[in-house]
Amino acid sequence: MKIYLSGPITNCKNSKELFKGAEELLRMRGHEVLNPHEFKEPDDLQGSKWIKWTCWMKHDLTIISAEKPDMLVLLPNWQESMGCKVEVLHALNIGVKVGVLRGDKVYLHHEMRRRRIEEIAK
Repeated sequence: MKIYLSGPITNCKNSKELFKGAEELLRMRGHEVLNPHEFKEPDDLQGSKWIKWTCWMKHDLTIISAEKPDMLVLLPNWQESMGCKVEVLHALNIGVKVGVLRGDKVYLHHEMRRRRIEEIAK
């Protein structure tokens, strides 16, 4: 299964370790993992912090669309990240399942199918 990892990056001090741990766990189970920390930096990355964040989001959403993973897996504290919320909305819009990593297990996030998009985007 091809899995895209989504978790807090901006202002998260242990972000790289969090993503790497999840990546290793899922690779050991035979999954192909797309880890945003491993992506090449976008070509148009310049300007203010907000412009850089926007460039990264555009870049990541393009990768999600192009790679069309089987599932987007949310890492701990994803709810605190605007980027994660954007990735979830995009994934649902293009038909990608959304799961949540809890401990060493991934659970299909059934709630994402029932909730209105406006509620997720808060």
